[in-house]
Amino acid sequence: MRKGRERPRAPLIAINALIAISIVIAATAVGSLAISALSLPASISIEGPALNSSGGGMGIYAEAKIANRGPLPLSALSLNASASSSRMVLLNITVPAMDIPGGVSRSIPLNLSFPAGSLPQSELLRLITSNDTITFRASFGGGLPPLLGASGHVEASVPWLPPISNLRIATTNFTQVDESTISAILVISFDNLSDFIPVIGKIDATVSDPFGGIYNITLSLDVEPKSSFEGAFPITVAPPTISLADLFFSSRTNLTFTINASVEVQGIGVLNFSRASEMGWGGYMGDVEFGIPIILPINMSYSRVTFPFSFTNNNDMPLKANITAILSYANSTLSTSAKTQINAPPHQRSSSQLTMVMPNLFLLLKGTFLSIHIETDFGEFEVGVPINA
Repeated sequence: MRKGRERPRAPLIAINALIAISIVIAATAVGSLAISALSLPASISIEGPALNSSGGGMGIYAEAKIANRGPLPLSALSLNASASSSRMVLLNITVPAMDIPGGVSRSIPLNLSFPAGSLPQSELLRLITSNDTITFRASFGGGLPPLLGASGHVEASVPWLPPISNLRIATTNFTQVDESTISAILVISFDNLSDFIPVIGKIDATVSDPFGGIYNITLSLDVEPKSSFEGAFPITVAPPTISLADLFFSSRTNLTFTINASVEVQGIGVLNFSRASEMGWGGYMGDVEFGIPIILPINMSYSRVTFPFSFTNNNDMPLKANITAILSYANSTLSTSAKTQINAPPHQRSSSQLTMVMPNLFLLLKGTFLSIHIETDFGEFEVGVPINA
């Protein structure tokens, strides 16, 4: 009986062996599938990026290309992109989930725009006036169900050039002087280095002159990329009478103008700035010098006296004036010369002389005072020196 029951064991062993072989074959098939998926990964690349003007602001455009080189589909693929300056992340976007079949490449356009007000004002104003580098980053993640996941990352940079660079405030030469005012030109200039952002807006400026005058200036702006701007503003300075006289006889001095202004860049922001600008001013009759009087007797009672003098016209404009010599004593006029016309070119030293006839008795007085009276189109001035007998 025992020997009869032991005979079926051989077929059972064969069946168990077949099951084991099947498990090994199945495991090998799964392993082959995993190896096949791993050997054909997905990748991401970027074309661009390029900066542009977008919707009244600024933006960055790029095209992400995801290539699925494997046989299996990428399922529920997510794509994230960001743009950053050297100081902060400017903007993030996420592309809706997508599927990419095996062996297929897909291009996804990415347009990141920065409308006015979307960034901190401090960063906007820094980008308006400073060079920087904008870095574009893109990454994706998805599945290869039911076995694996796929992901990738890429970044690229593009130089940033500011729309307002080398902002300059200057005052040019004075253009006109009349009896109570001095006219000048104030110049504001800058360079738009950007490849794509026009500066469309306006400049509002308040100018304070050294004598307490305040002037308000507004100028519209429409400055194309890769171009320069120069705006000229006429201003009229009204110094006090005593200051005008001091300016007439000064050698060379600087008049300081303070400018508080704002430049509005449409779609980006407002740049506020303050500058001090010095305008060189030269007096029309600086460094006046009187020579030794020349006395020629006419007779026993009268003599002809000539007073030589010289001065430097430090101004940028010529001086045309009529001058008269007046000799006085104890606030009383002793003698007056005839008028003499002078024409003094700018930035040159000129000389002239004035002649008068006077009683010889006056030549013996001590404490006489010689003054030169100057008549110009913009006022009358006097300069003098004591004369000893």
